[in-house]
Amino acid sequence: MTTTDERYARRVEARRPGGPWARGRRRGAWILVGVVVAALAAWEVPAVAALQASQPPLEEFVPIDQLPEEDRLPAAPFLIAAYSIVWILAFGYFWSLARRSAAVERDLAGLARRVGDPDDPEKP
Repeated sequence: MTTTDERYARRVEARRPGGPWARGRRRGAWILVGVVVAALAAWEVPAVAALQASQPPLEEFVPIDQLPEEDRLPAAPFLIAAYSIVWILAFGYFWSLARRSAAVERDLAGLARRVGDPDDPEKP
C-alpha cells in the first residue's frame, strides 16, 4: 500500500462513528450481553429444578379450570413479551444493517470521487 493509500485509509477510519476502535467496543458489548444472558440462564436453572422437585407429580390430566388460582400460569403476558423482544431485536439488527450499508455507500462515493467515475460521459 502506498503512503497516499494509507493516509486515505486512516482518514476514512477516523471519520467513522466511534473512531478506529468502534469495532472493538461493539464486539466487547456483544461479549458482555452474552455473559449476562449466560449468567441469567445459569441462575434460573437451579431455581426451576428446585421448584419442580418440590411439587408432587400429577397422576392424571387436570383441566386448567379445575386447578387452584395459584397454579394457573397465564400465557398471554409471556407471549407478548417474547414477541416484543424478538421484534425489538429484529428492528435493531435492521437498523444496524442500514447504518453499515450507508457507511459503505459513503466510502464508495468517496472512492469514486477520488479515482474518477469511468461512466461519466463528461470526462474524456
